[in-house]
Amino acid sequence: MAEQSAQDKTEKPTERRLEDALEKGQVARSQDLNSVAVLLGGILAMKIFGEKAFVALSDFTTYIFTNLSTFKITVTSIPLQMLQITRFSILSFSLLLLMIFFSAILGNVVQDKFRIRFSKKALEPKFSALDPIKGFKKLFSLNSLVELIKGILKFTIVGFIVYKVMRNHYDNNHFWVMYNSTIGELLGFFGKVFLEIGYIVSAVLLILGIADYVFQKWQHE
Repeated sequence: MAEQSAQDKTEKPTERRLEDALEKGQVARSQDLNSVAVLLGGILAMKIFGEKAFVALSDFTTYIFTNLSTFKITVTSIPLQMLQITRFSILSFSLLLLMIFFSAILGNVVQDKFRIRFSKKALEPKFSALDPIKGFKKLFSLNSLVELIKGILKFTIVGFIVYKVMRNHYDNNHFWVMYNSTIGELLGFFGKVFLEIGYIVSAVLLILGIADYVFQKWQHE
């Protein structure tokens, strides 16, 4: 029996086994690809809507400080002021947040071949997950080792990219030029540096995410 069980694990899963896994919400999925999708969505949103959001925030701040002498906080004014701040936040950052939200959804849908599934079984509570013995075993499993290696690798890569980009700007005296710059110019410069770092990090993490997806798919099967 043990021999047959070990042999089954080396064979390709049947269509029935795959359908059962789908019903349970078990799909090969890489969290790294989801993270890259969110990161790219955030960068793209900042590229498209970042300037408008900054201008809106600047105008709102200017309005607050300009009317600070007549700005009164009372029991009756607080709800109206909170409503005004909430409305400003929604109008200024809603498109940016929505783009990040849909990027996260797109990252999951793409990995499932653009199929949208809702699994009731995946939402059912699993009391076996509360077993401390099984939880302790997971700490020393192959998945834990792979995740640890990936975490160290990603941290090292991102740190190296940030260092190289900042070092390049330092060597080209870009930081010294900012000495006489206005606040708007400073924010614009650091925004460009942030986007530059984001593009490079996203490209590298995308490669790692694809490799992780291949591994997750192999492990799932």
